[in-house]
Amino acid sequence: MGPFIGLYSGARLNEIAQIHIADIKQEGDLWYFDLNDDDGKRLKTEASKRIVPMHPKLIELGLLQYVTELRSQGQTKLFPSFTYCTKNGWGRVLGRWFNEMFLPELGIKNESLVFHSLRHTVTNSLQREGVPQPIVQALIGHTRADMLGQHYSASGLRLRQLYDALLRLPY
Repeated sequence: MGPFIGLYSGARLNEIAQIHIADIKQEGDLWYFDLNDDDGKRLKTEASKRIVPMHPKLIELGLLQYVTELRSQGQTKLFPSFTYCTKNGWGRVLGRWFNEMFLPELGIKNESLVFHSLRHTVTNSLQREGVPQPIVQALIGHTRADMLGQHYSASGLRLRQLYDALLRLPY
């Protein structure tokens, strides 16, 4: 499920790997990931602390059912078997599996294609679809360079705006 979350959110490897069940929330009819640094989680930058809507494809693929199953088992993390690595954070297991097993199995492994490529795919796809840069930056957790982004938070965007932007992904 980790690569699908990357492909439909643009989140970083470690952001995905350290998601807690409590970080999957609902507002009205929209589900979202609350990417935060609570409970010992780590984020790359302050802008990395954000909410990212859950793309409906993730729901279709069974993410919410998986979350329900984990809750019933008393689990607290989306990926309970992942352990923390001092050098690579929480994403080591997922990154290694993706880069060393999954991509070779598909026959598409090369030096320039790695888990982080999913993030680039989301960013480039949203830009090609005409999603305004501040919305793309808010979704992927980049600091805005303009005056509004530096002095006012990108969190001023509504969850629905972010969700509508993700719906523009062409896959």
